[in-house]
Amino acid sequence: EAKPAILTAREAFDIATEAYIFGYPLVTMEMTRRVMTNVRQPVGMRAPMGQFARIRTYPTASNHDVTAPNTDTLYTLVWLDVGKEPWVVSIPDAHNRYCLFPMLDGWTTVFQAPGKRTTGTQAGDYLISGPGWKGQLPGGLTQISSPNNSVLVFGRVLVESDSDVATAYDLAKQIQLTPLSGWR
Repeated sequence: EAKPAILTAREAFDIATEAYIFGYPLVTMEMTRRVMTNVRQPVGMRAPMGQFARIRTYPTASNHDVTAPNTDTLYTLVWLDVGKEPWVVSIPDAHNRYCLFPMLDGWTTVFQAPGKRTTGTQAGDYLISGPGWKGQLPGGLTQISSPNNSVLVFGRVLVESDSDVATAYDLAKQIQLTPLSGWR
């Protein structure tokens, strides 16, 4: 009969520290998702799962849902569950305007960020799939595989001046979201 391993206090402390470091972002992101999606319709930076929250004004210091340090961008964000099926995010041509759409997994890691810095400002359709998705990729889509099933797309559209807010918001309103089952 095998005897159970006996850990030293230091080994137990090190294992507990590693478990905390691994799990803390998952708990934080899940709690943030619950707070930000616990609404019937989009309002401010909150929206139900699979629906965009499109912010018409700069974020204020009173917003504590997520860290939003930019004071020259409008935010367009959505929480997705890609475990049941992938989602398609369609980004319009930004005509060289700075736009970026970081995609964060449950550990808060940005696993992809379509936009001016990475893919350019031309229009693009991105299929966000969960880990291990084995479906058929429709033509014209760029697949982005998430490390887990919970995805936060945290888009930013640059506002060049106060008189540019409406134009930037109009661009943000053109960003579309479609479950793969509803794709053309």
